[in-house]
Amino acid sequence: MPLNPKIIVVGDVHLDFGAFNKLISRKHPEIVLQCGDFGYWPRITAKELYGRENPKYPKDLPCPKVPKETKVFWCDGNHEDHQELGLRTTDELWPRVYYMPRGSVLALPDGRRVMFFGGAESVDKAQRKEGIDWFPDEIIRYSQIANLDYDGKIDVVISHTCPVEFDIQGSLYWSLSRIADCSRQALSHILHRYNPPLWYFGHWHRYATGYTAGCRWTALNYAGQSGWWEELRS
Repeated sequence: MPLNPKIIVVGDVHLDFGAFNKLISRKHPEIVLQCGDFGYWPRITAKELYGRENPKYPKDLPCPKVPKETKVFWCDGNHEDHQELGLRTTDELWPRVYYMPRGSVLALPDGRRVMFFGGAESVDKAQRKEGIDWFPDEIIRYSQIANLDYDGKIDVVISHTCPVEFDIQGSLYWSLSRIADCSRQALSHILHRYNPPLWYFGHWHRYATGYTAGCRWTALNYAGQSGWWEELRS
C-alpha cells in the first residue's frame, strides 16, 4: 500500500451495499473508514428485517464487494446485530471488510492513528424487537471508556454518534436531539482525553461540519444522499 493512499470516509450505509460498492468501484480508494450502521445482519432475511416487501431491497440481503486493492474498516452503529458482533471469531466479517471494536486504533500508512468508537441509542427502538433488530448493547457504556488502555496520540476519531459538545442540533433527523443518549456523553470523554484534531460520524442523517475544542468535525449523510462520503482530510 502506498505511503499516501487514497482514503475515504463514509456515513451510514444501512445495507445499501449497491451504493457502497458503486462508490468503491468509482473512486478506487485503498482505505475506507465507515461510521457505523454499516448493515451487519447475519441472522435474518430482508423480509424479516424490514417487516414487509420493499422493492428497494433485494430478496436476499446484499453484501459489500471489495476489490483486492481496498480495505474497509467500520465501527458499529445502533442498527447492527450486536449479539452476533459479540460472538464473532474474527474481525474480518466479509473479505477485506474489518469490524473495528469500540476503542480500537488503526495506524494509517502516513503514521496517523485512527480510533473507532461505535454505538448510539436508537430513537426507533419502540418499533423494534429486542434480540431481533434491537439490542441494549447499542449504547456506549461508561465501563468501555474507563477500560481504555490506549495512551498514545489520536489523530482521527471515527464514531457513529458524536460528543455532546458538537452542535448538531437542528438536524433534519430532529428526533435524535430529543433523547438523552449517554453514548454522546461517553464520547465527550474521548474528545477531552485525546484531543483529536479530526472527527467523523454518521447517525444524524445529514451533512454538517464544525470546529469545537480544537477538533474539526464532520457529520456524514447516509448512503446515496448528498454528503454521504468524503476524502479524509490531511
